[in-house]
Amino acid sequence: MIGLGGSGSSIVRGLQAVSPSAASYLTLDHDSEIFRSCFDGFMVDVLPPIREWARSSEAPEDIHSWLGDLPHQLSPLQELPDIFLRNTTRSVMRAALLQHITALYALFEGQPVADPEVIVLVANVFGSTGTAWVGDIAEYCHARHPYAKLHAILVNDSELNNFWRARSIKHETNAFWILRESLTSPTLLRATHVVDSIDEAAALALGLLSRRAADTPRDAQRVTTELINRLVHKIVDSHGNFAPWIEQEILGSRCRRISECMSDIDRFALAGAIVAGAERRIVDHRNLTLRSSDGEISSGVCLVGHQYWPTTVWLALTHNSFGNENQKLAYESLLAEGRRALTVSPFRVSAEGRGRLLEFTTRLSDRLAEAREDSTESELSALIRDLYPELMKITESILENAGGNHL
Repeated sequence: MIGLGGSGSSIVRGLQAVSPSAASYLTLDHDSEIFRSCFDGFMVDVLPPIREWARSSEAPEDIHSWLGDLPHQLSPLQELPDIFLRNTTRSVMRAALLQHITALYALFEGQPVADPEVIVLVANVFGSTGTAWVGDIAEYCHARHPYAKLHAILVNDSELNNFWRARSIKHETNAFWILRESLTSPTLLRATHVVDSIDEAAALALGLLSRRAADTPRDAQRVTTELINRLVHKIVDSHGNFAPWIEQEILGSRCRRISECMSDIDRFALAGAIVAGAERRIVDHRNLTLRSSDGEISSGVCLVGHQYWPTTVWLALTHNSFGNENQKLAYESLLAEGRRALTVSPFRVSAEGRGRLLEFTTRLSDRLAEAREDSTESELSALIRDLYPELMKITESILENAGGNHL
């Protein structure tokens, strides 16, 4: 059993105290020996070595698509309380884990159970540390012990975090991304349990170790999707619609490429929006208000962005989280149209729409080429390199099913 981050480690230590023989116990947090003094000090002490490593050949090739720009997080005034662990993000914590991955593997290989039958990971769904690490550690455990039953318990208990009330949007966005990752990662999809309390997590963990508890519930994906939707509602209700600073806060909480966090449903939603845009059925780009292909539904899919591309991306990332029943019906219509556009051939698109899809593909290709030549490692270029290939594939698939020439 492995506890990740402060809360996950605390839960695992509690279980070890009451059931010492139930498992081999391990905790991994910022103060674990493998990190040495990596996380000690202020942001200005911790971030430069991580940034330098991220620019080296040892870092993953895609790191700049999710790590983002680090210098703006540094305060030149060390008297201010910018202690690193109070201000860190999931992306920085994952980068630090990957920076120390060799030491991590050595730690795991030295554990007393050489061939475990069950592996249980525990993390707080709102935290920056455990949620940043659980995906990579789950993948490592699955690869090293392919026949072991792997489980990841995410604890949906806001009382675990001392800063919940003061920094709610940070914790909400942490939860948003790890839950999305749990739906799109093949490893986590089969392994994740979301529970509502520490007591429930402890009981489930002991049940899984003893094989008394069932594997991942059949409705786990539905429950997780509903929780994502509630989180997005809470962000919007508490902080207003997606103003640029909120979009930045959400983007800054991810620790993987956005394209890694997209499901088939997301791609269907994007396809529906792309077709509607090509056929000039988007009445209001800011609120993505549109007409259906038959013109009968005029109420909008309520998803706000300050530019067109974030609007469509948030549409994909948040599902039908917003609006009244008419807006949800509009979303379902859009989703159904996108599903047909990507799975049905021939798919009907107007001649003008096919022309605009070709123009859209050309513009995407041009912007992608510019971003790939950008040597500044800007966050915008990184996002374009991440997202535009996905948008190009969707657009080309629509054109192919519509019988149009594609690039």
